[in-house]
Amino acid sequence: INVIDELSAFMSVRSIDSIFTAANIEPVATTNDQKELNRLNADAALMRFEFIQCLVRLAIAKYVRTKACGDVSEALELFLTQDVLPRLPPEAKHDPDVFRTRRLYTRDVHGFFSKLEPVLRTLFDYYSMIEVEPSSYDFKPHEHKKPQPTMSVEEWCGFLMDVGLLPLEGTQQHMGHQDGNGSPMLDLIPARLVFMWSQTFVSDELRRRSKMTSATYEDFLEALTRLCTRITLPSPELLKQYKAKSAKIFFDDVDAGKHDGAVMLRQTNSGMTWQKEEETDEPIIESLEVLVGLILDRLDADANGKVSKQELEKKRQARAKRREEFASLRVNDKTSLSRQSSRKSSRDQSRRNTPQATPRG
Repeated sequence: INVIDELSAFMSVRSIDSIFTAANIEPVATTNDQKELNRLNADAALMRFEFIQCLVRLAIAKYVRTKACGDVSEALELFLTQDVLPRLPPEAKHDPDVFRTRRLYTRDVHGFFSKLEPVLRTLFDYYSMIEVEPSSYDFKPHEHKKPQPTMSVEEWCGFLMDVGLLPLEGTQQHMGHQDGNGSPMLDLIPARLVFMWSQTFVSDELRRRSKMTSATYEDFLEALTRLCTRITLPSPELLKQYKAKSAKIFFDDVDAGKHDGAVMLRQTNSGMTWQKEEETDEPIIESLEVLVGLILDRLDADANGKVSKQELEKKRQARAKRREEFASLRVNDKTSLSRQSSRKSSRDQSRRNTPQATPRG
């Protein structure tokens, strides 16, 4: 938001760093309850209430301490309306309820998810148990209930990688458009935003930590639906035009160079943005059916019309292997660069130590 001013005694980088530090100070723990809450509150990051405190402190620094105004509430209003809101990107001003009321909460969507609940539950339960961490459970003293399955953002991204909607580690990233081969692809940031916007509001970020950081099954269904606003999918008419029985076959044929359907797809949807897609009143069920069909077909390695946990495990293992290979390549690249740098340094040192020949007079 461009509020740093090194010429100001109150808005320099050092001053703003001190504001961050002050907002992060936690109360002294005198009970086990407070000790656990302090443990969950990261020292190098801001909770929501700490972020709001930073905004108030920044407003005081810019407008009250400089005597531009004498009232804190007036300073905060000035800071938010003049410095913050005009410079925020659309994603930071997003209202998740607009999409819910206009496109998600319909009988068609409800009926579609109800019909596919068994297989979608299988997907959610599998991916939500990959990275279970006890510290992510809701913190309720003296309660020892079995935690319900919830999906972390890392598990969500892993799911998207397994179904080919998010590039694997080491591949080129793409921002919500077709990749070079025509397959629909998300970038990491939009994938995380879709996840975050699909979560329900949580008032207590510490005592309800799991709800704050994870998605329930219902949140997962909403996130699937929101994906339709971020990636370009072929309509049933386009599938029929290219004689593709499914979206998977359509994109497989594009990748094989059998037709130019991806070009037609981009041209047809060239004027659409995620904002327009979220705010339109057009039914989303058609795109949702195509998307979920694409996901299930890509997970059904045996092509028998069913998705088993064994197939999901094979996908996960293949992704883990790819991650290890990518990590190994990065280590090798760093080692190679280090050796090259070392050799260059040795050569430079050798040149400096070699006596220069004195020209004869």
